[in-house]
Amino acid sequence: MHFVCRVSLLLPIAILPWLFGGVHVGAQYALAAAVLAGLMFWIFQYRGESRPLPVAILPLLFAVLLGIFHLLPLGPTVLASVSPRAEAAWSQWSSNDSSASRIDEALFRQDVGEFADAAPATASLYPASTRHDLAFLFLALAMFFLGAQLFCRAASQKLLWGIVAANGALFAFFGLAQQLVWSGRLYGHVALEGGGSPFAAFVNRNNAAGYLNLCLAAAIGFALCCFATKGDRLSPSRATIARHAGPRFGRFRMVWESCLHAVGRLDGAKLLSLLAIIVIVSGILCALSRGGWISMAFATAVVVTVLAKARRVRYTAWTSLLVVVACLALVEWLGHREAIGNRWQSLHNDAVSLDNGRIRHWPDGLRAGSDFWLTGTGLGTYRYAYRPYVQSAERGVWFFHAENQYVEAFVEGGVVGLGLLLAAIGLLALACRRLLQDPRDSASYICGIVGTFALTSQAIHGGFDFGLYLPANMALFALMCGSVAGRAARLERLSTRDCSERAFTPPIGFHARPVALPALATVLFCASLSGVVEIRKSSAADSALRASRIPDSPGDASIGETSQQISQLGRAIGQRSDDAEAHLAMARLLIQRYRLQAFQALRQQTLPEQTDARLWTMTSPIVLHDAVQRYEQEGRTIELENLRRSETVQADLKHAARHLLLANRSCPMLPDAYLLLAEIGPVVSPIDIDSVMLRRTRHLAGGNFELLRECGFAELQAGRTANGLADIRRSAELEPDQIGTVLQLASAWIDARSLVNEALPASPYLLVKLAREHFSGQDGTQMRIALLQRAATLADAEAMEPAERLQFEATIFELQDRNQLAVERRSLAVKKRPEMTEWRYELALLLQRQGDVELAWEHARTCVRMDPDNERFDALLRELVRARLASR
Repeated sequence: MHFVCRVSLLLPIAILPWLFGGVHVGAQYALAAAVLAGLMFWIFQYRGESRPLPVAILPLLFAVLLGIFHLLPLGPTVLASVSPRAEAAWSQWSSNDSSASRIDEALFRQDVGEFADAAPATASLYPASTRHDLAFLFLALAMFFLGAQLFCRAASQKLLWGIVAANGALFAFFGLAQQLVWSGRLYGHVALEGGGSPFAAFVNRNNAAGYLNLCLAAAIGFALCCFATKGDRLSPSRATIARHAGPRFGRFRMVWESCLHAVGRLDGAKLLSLLAIIVIVSGILCALSRGGWISMAFATAVVVTVLAKARRVRYTAWTSLLVVVACLALVEWLGHREAIGNRWQSLHNDAVSLDNGRIRHWPDGLRAGSDFWLTGTGLGTYRYAYRPYVQSAERGVWFFHAENQYVEAFVEGGVVGLGLLLAAIGLLALACRRLLQDPRDSASYICGIVGTFALTSQAIHGGFDFGLYLPANMALFALMCGSVAGRAARLERLSTRDCSERAFTPPIGFHARPVALPALATVLFCASLSGVVEIRKSSAADSALRASRIPDSPGDASIGETSQQISQLGRAIGQRSDDAEAHLAMARLLIQRYRLQAFQALRQQTLPEQTDARLWTMTSPIVLHDAVQRYEQEGRTIELENLRRSETVQADLKHAARHLLLANRSCPMLPDAYLLLAEIGPVVSPIDIDSVMLRRTRHLAGGNFELLRECGFAELQAGRTANGLADIRRSAELEPDQIGTVLQLASAWIDARSLVNEALPASPYLLVKLAREHFSGQDGTQMRIALLQRAATLADAEAMEPAERLQFEATIFELQDRNQLAVERRSLAVKKRPEMTEWRYELALLLQRQGDVELAWEHARTCVRMDPDNERFDALLRELVRARLASR
């Protein structure tokens, strides 16, 4: 029965990494089935004997309890005392505006015909996502428990190390071969829809490196088992070497005889174990994961130090040298030396300049964690909780994970969750230390080496990656840690040390009552079974979300296809009613169907010269919001009422508003849902809802330029000028390159002078740049005048050198079509700074427009002499030469 249990666990461990790390639901079902089968078989074979339980299981149990606590409906009062920020989030961030909740309920009653229950006051900001992560935490805990019970003996551990090492070597070999024939698809036909930097079957090379580090730990353990078999010491004794070497050949001969002795005793198992180490290390190097390199190097240094302290210096040194030389030779043969060198250099550059996305992102996560410092935001909620705290432009990047296990644990679990993580690491480290205390017990010592390497590598790698969230990495690490902790607990039980010595040693294991172990296994079985149900529900919602496609143009989808997607997503929502992302996707599909119907109606009613792109823009929610505001401001109540009672609004937009409200009540951290509700809310209801929803969107937008820009437009449409200008000013600070487009769009609702004076940063250089690049034509006259006037005002207070001030004034005069003054100022600037070829070039262009070809030719010729490789200078000189010849 034990053999069946072990096989049921080893099969998914070997298969999951080949199934893209276990990210697909089929692989997760296989893992859950293996865990359930292992628990069931273990319960049936248990005979009531007393068995030790490792202390390291306690942080995992408390982490599960923390996840359950996150899901408990605490009520506003209790939640406010435990997590005030979470209570504020569930109260829709409107503690100072009690009308917000009444607006929600009134909109529900009046426009949907349903009464919305109050939002759950839980410590988790997204209970559905917390349940999903808790399901995998149940599986990890069960894997740890089974590892401690089934893989705590030497024979079973050697089987585990061998299978994991062989699988890791095959996986690394496949990754190396894949790089030689890479076609842009995994397995030759699976496209990378979301991009990525893959290695082998992992979409993310960092995750692959983390998995291979675990396999390397197992390979080291298997090699040590092969070299430490009965009757074969890890290294020959000095007496044996001296007897063969003789006294006259000295130390060199002794080293040589030692090597010959080691080589002579090699067999197939030993050679295969060394080959597995070499291939796995080469795979980690060629995966180009900098975090994987650092974690492997530190873990190797720790293991080498441990082996050196055990007086195995010669054995360790020669084996390490063999592995290093073989890996370097393999990498050189594969042609990856230059790529590895470049990647390593990028690590140094990023460390110096902090030009790395994850490093810049960590302060945002820490700011979020500081607001939810005690119990966190809930498991699985990081990607929603950090966004309001982003201070720089997101640039389309949404971090699903913190790329740092410790930051993510702090945000999702607070100091309690982070403390449990550190406690688990500390207890596992104590277990490894206990196993390493007696080198004469080779099985325990090898288990300690494996645990030390695995724990060190993952503890360091967790500072740069999120690989343990993948089922393949999570299951293998939990099983290995359980095996190590279980053997340490068993070893402590069998120890014969006296009580005085034991009093000063931290406990590694504890005796559980005979009835406690099957009870714990039964609880884990039920919890894992409930986790499978949650995984099934969330996978159905994920499949429907992936099938939901929002096209950019009306020709990319039809009404029938959209209706089919709505039906499929509706069935998924029926199984998981509090899935906020599913509700948001449903609202977008309903809005999409409304737009397709409105587009067809507009095509039949409008003139033929209207383009499809223009008509499609007219159906967008922000334009619809503008139309409603204009109707209200102009008193066109009949037209507004007809719009609200139209069939498409009643059939689609009302239901879209309902799903948006349900999304907000399932997760109050979705700014997109608030923005869409602000845009379509005035269409479906006479209640003034858009101002409240825009305030919530603004609070949650963080560094999202597009959300803030849309908020600004909606506020301007509604006549709330101050709020609109503030939003546009914030969006301009985030994305200066987009200011010109924003000004062009915003000028439809506010005059140019107010827009320039109140919505743009106080930078005269930026204002002049905008005037030159975006408003130099006849259509932008008013905006150009306003930009240049404010630029001139700001320049008076700006500290500039005399030459720079002359150049700046010349630019302003040129944009104001005061060319003579521009020529005078630029000529003086060039006279003061003759080395500024760009200024001289601009002066030549200005003189050419003025008709002074000779003087322009002189300046252009000087520019070419000073910078002969500049194509612009050369082209201008050729043009002026032709003009001179033509004039003669």
